[in-house]
Amino acid sequence: MKNLKAFTVIELIFVIVVLGILAGIAVPRLAATRDDATIAKMRGDIAAIRSGLSLVRSENMMRGVTTWPALEGSDNATLFDGVLQQPIYPMRAGGRNGWSLVTNGNANATSTYTATVAGQSTTFNYYPTADSRPAGSRANVGSFDCNHQEPLCQSLAQ
Repeated sequence: MKNLKAFTVIELIFVIVVLGILAGIAVPRLAATRDDATIAKMRGDIAAIRSGLSLVRSENMMRGVTTWPALEGSDNATLFDGVLQQPIYPMRAGGRNGWSLVTNGNANATSTYTATVAGQSTTFNYYPTADSRPAGSRANVGSFDCNHQEPLCQSLAQ
C-alpha cells in the first residue's frame, strides 16, 4: 500500500469552520476600531482648528486687528483654510465619516459644520463675534464647539 499524504474532507471542513468562527469574531472588532480611529482623527482636527484660531487671532492682534478670524478662506474645495496650513477636505456626498460645511460665515457671522462618524452627526458652531451668537447663548466668542448633550459631541470634544 502506498502512503498518500493528503487532508481528509473532515479535516478541511474543520479548518473552514474554525476560520469562519475567527472571522465572525474579528470583523465586528475591526469595524469598531475604524470608528475609534475616525473619532481620534476628528479630535485632532478639532484641536488643530482651535489652535489655528488662537494663533491667527494672536497674529492679528499683533497687527492691531482685534476681531476673531473667519474659518474659511477663498478655496471652496477645502475646509478651515482660513486657520489651518493644511486644510481638511469635506466629506463626499453619502460619506460615512468626515466634515461638512453647513453655513459659511465670515468675520461677523456664525460658521456651522457637521461632523459625521459612523452615521451619527453633531453640529459645530463658530461664533466670531458676540452678535453672531444666538439670543441667550452663553457660548464664548471665538469658540468652536458643539452641544455637549449629544453623545458624539461628548466623544469628540472631550
